[in-house]
Amino acid sequence: MDKELIDAFLKVYGDDLISLVLFGSYASGEQRRDSDIDLLVVLKEIKNRYELMRKFLSVEDILENTLYPKLREKGFEPYISPIIYDVQTATKFRPLYILMVFEARILYDREGIMTKTLEKIRRIGSKKGEI
Repeated sequence: MDKELIDAFLKVYGDDLISLVLFGSYASGEQRRDSDIDLLVVLKEIKNRYELMRKFLSVEDILENTLYPKLREKGFEPYISPIIYDVQTATKFRPLYILMVFEARILYDREGIMTKTLEKIRRIGSKKGEI
């Protein structure tokens, strides 16, 4: 699954793709038949929301021919629930990141941005005894 996701996003977003992070039930291995695939997508920048969504639909088209048939054979009904940030937004604290500290799988992290961001949150939380 990881390879198909990475390949599809790289094919569509190319050098604009900075990080791809799987979280939620698919990351923890607790997915159900109707679970969504939670993905944090970090792009170099977001200039045009329309173009962003058009490209995301292109990713879905690729996955419809690669990953989704495999998941359907196993009884799942796959669909992606993306959270898409630019680098500037992604490196600021988001409450969602607390959950990601425990269960996220970083699939692609070209510049180590999400690895560093989540590690920073992990360190802060452990200093406060909260994680």
